[in-house]
Amino acid sequence: MKTDVLSKVKRTFQKITFFNSEEDVLSNDLALMNIPALMGRRDAAYDRAIELLEQDIFIHYEDERQIIYETIMELFEVCIENTKAIIIPSKEKDTIGTVLQYLILLNDTIVSASALVKHEMMLSEDVTSISSFIGKKIQSQFRAEDEIFSASEMNILHSGRDLVEIAAPAIKKYRQARKRAFSKGSLDRYNKSFKEFFTVYQKSGIISATIKARRSQFAASKS
Repeated sequence: MKTDVLSKVKRTFQKITFFNSEEDVLSNDLALMNIPALMGRRDAAYDRAIELLEQDIFIHYEDERQIIYETIMELFEVCIENTKAIIIPSKEKDTIGTVLQYLILLNDTIVSASALVKHEMMLSEDVTSISSFIGKKIQSQFRAEDEIFSASEMNILHSGRDLVEIAAPAIKKYRQARKRAFSKGSLDRYNKSFKEFFTVYQKSGIISATIKARRSQFAASKS
């Protein structure tokens, strides 16, 4: 199933047609003036989301991973909303629509991983109260389920990374074509938007001081 989905995505990206001239992509409509800034913000959010996705997520506790997943989903939401805004005034609806489908699929993958880690956290929190009601035998059942959900989370995360890897050449080609299509002024607006938003998004997904303090306290209690 995983291979089939990834193969379909790869075939879809291979069919994308890219335009190289500004005349092909953009008209003189004033509504198009915001496209460089929107694309800059979208690309900055995407790059930061991929940075977070490709880190060693499983060195973190469940609650920390949940923070990372939620941040990635927020960044992908920025990508999706800005891509939708670009579709409205652009002539290149088919290509951008394919990019939008890819972003939605990738976001759904992270949503699935997030749901699994939430379930892991719930199992951990509820085991004492439920076992007092049902009996201690339920604890072994919970441990088995925790291993299953943890393995599933890892597999889904790997699927998301595979999807990013497959799409990377097409995404790079798409961006290059878009930037070649911009006038100098539009390219300057794109670069400024990308730089400013990437600086903002770099602060996203950083494990909070509260969690770091909790880790330190836990380590001290064990020493």
